[in-house]
Amino acid sequence: MSFILALLFAAPLEVHYLVKEEVTGWQPIEPDDVERTLGQTALEVLTKSGGIKLVAITEKEAKQKPPKYLLRVLGRMIDEAETHTVYLSFEPGTGSDLGSLRASQTMALGRLPKATMLARITDSAKQAAGDLWKGLEGAVTRVQKATPPPPLTGELPQIPWKWADVVTPKVVSLRAADDLYSKDGAVRKAALRELTSLVLAKAPPRNALEACALKHPDTEIRKGCLVALRPVARESLPTQRVVIEVFRQDQDSQIVQEASDQMQYFVGLSQADAIAAWIERASKAEVYGPFAELGDQPNLDLAIARCMIAAGKRPKYQRSKAACIELLKPVPHERRFAILWPLLTEVDPDSPRYFEGAGEREGSIGTDWQRAVEALLEDAPRFVAGLDEVLWRRYERTLSSSSLDLLASHAEPNEKLTKRMLEAVQTGGNRAAMSALRRFADESEAVRPLILEGVSEMLATESYHKSISKNDLEQLVKRCKGEKR
Repeated sequence: MSFILALLFAAPLEVHYLVKEEVTGWQPIEPDDVERTLGQTALEVLTKSGGIKLVAITEKEAKQKPPKYLLRVLGRMIDEAETHTVYLSFEPGTGSDLGSLRASQTMALGRLPKATMLARITDSAKQAAGDLWKGLEGAVTRVQKATPPPPLTGELPQIPWKWADVVTPKVVSLRAADDLYSKDGAVRKAALRELTSLVLAKAPPRNALEACALKHPDTEIRKGCLVALRPVARESLPTQRVVIEVFRQDQDSQIVQEASDQMQYFVGLSQADAIAAWIERASKAEVYGPFAELGDQPNLDLAIARCMIAAGKRPKYQRSKAACIELLKPVPHERRFAILWPLLTEVDPDSPRYFEGAGEREGSIGTDWQRAVEALLEDAPRFVAGLDEVLWRRYERTLSSSSLDLLASHAEPNEKLTKRMLEAVQTGGNRAAMSALRRFADESEAVRPLILEGVSEMLATESYHKSISKNDLEQLVKRCKGEKR
């Protein structure tokens, strides 16, 4: 109810949209008819609440002048599976604090009357649009109120993509297909060589290799079948779907890497599926694919948060979140905050949300803790409110050198932090704290008297750490008084 009331007092979010049915080898319904069905159904669901206003745009117009918010409604038939998949993608402009969202739904259409096919496509479009709106409605309210995304806390939801079952056609009267499963290793390898030589000529050898890549019990043969599919995977939509399924499901790292390499050449909606699979796997802390080139992608924020937690559930010395942190590069500051803050504020070392550090050695070796804080501060308009408390708490608990270094170089001067830095200088002789006091004296007239008083007392009582020289303290006094140094 609160969401509906919010919308009543806010102008609808203007979103441009385009609808396209991809033309494939199996087209039991005219693409124009499918496009009309997809467009009418999806748009009806998404505009029902009044939260968004949809404006039509062409692909050419979207490329020439990218809109602030773009909704793509795309569809595709798969011939051998005789299915239709509808994809809905919400794509905000580059650098937006509103992340991309994507939903999909697949329906079987084989051997059905045209009217029944259209009814099923309508149902799938309704379901996909409903799933998209579930993730979008809160974001629309937030954008209308100009509020940042909330921190990703609590039990995180699964990545909201629905994958259709992948079934390969049964192969009959092809001896090599049977020989692939022979108990004799030499026979299996001979069959693989024969099928590889035939894969471009006929469908049955390709189908045999696809089934093998999906479920053969021998890892070496399974990988060989996948490698044999390379030349057809660039063109055959059913093969591309098999390669993506292998990437999603196989547990052998070499096979997963081979599938990922093949997926980099996919285009159109197969490329969208490949990206979805990379993000899904990344959410399990298994990062593959060309993320450095992909930029911002649908549901990337949720995937990164899940990635870090999944990494934190591994055995003690395998918990590095470095690969997950790298995924943050295309994410703007406000969304980074929503991802990182619940993890940076975690103090329980046994929690999967906890960022590992290395105390005094952090500055020389680099740690997840240091990388995460630096990622939060990167592109931040100012020092993040409350981060000084988080950094100081980490310094007190683990003697985190990176935490003190970041406070010294970036934190905004205030009375509480100044007193802490004075204490760190007096009792620990910390050079970073000394550097912080110099910066505070230059930048803040308000804390300058406090620094002067504290340092003067150290000099008068000679109660300061031996690693700090008397000259350094005297120079700081002059700095506070505005005298030449």
